[in-house]
Amino acid sequence: MIQSELDRGSSALALSAVIVAADTFRLAAAQHFGLALVDTHAISYLAEHGPMSQTELARLLGLTSAGVTGLVDRLEQTGNARRALDPQDRRRHRIELTDHAWEILAECREGLARTFDRLDPASVETVTCALTGLAAGLTEESRRFGS
Repeated sequence: MIQSELDRGSSALALSAVIVAADTFRLAAAQHFGLALVDTHAISYLAEHGPMSQTELARLLGLTSAGVTGLVDRLEQTGNARRALDPQDRRRHRIELTDHAWEILAECREGLARTFDRLDPASVETVTCALTGLAAGLTEESRRFGS
């Protein structure tokens, strides 16, 4: 089924509002936990993709080598990440989250889960499926911009 242009426009505006609200939530969480905004992005990527090299993290975040080194140093100093030897190649280090970072993520995810309390319980599964599809679509669209 093809949406009308009006429906597509309204849907795009609604999605844009969700993205802005998510940005506001991320900023509030960063301030609450004493983190830089980019630190929260790094924590999210590490949670989503698992331990990775500094080079991989820099690529995902669009940072230089020096920028990601400072970021990882900060994450270590705040107890949110550690550099660990890569079990596949002991010459390399991987950045991995600490229990402290996972506790922060759990608190943030609980806040996100509470937003579903505003919905009709019968619609939660449909909304969850829609969000999953939208996340995949946004990831695909981001590739058009070279990301």
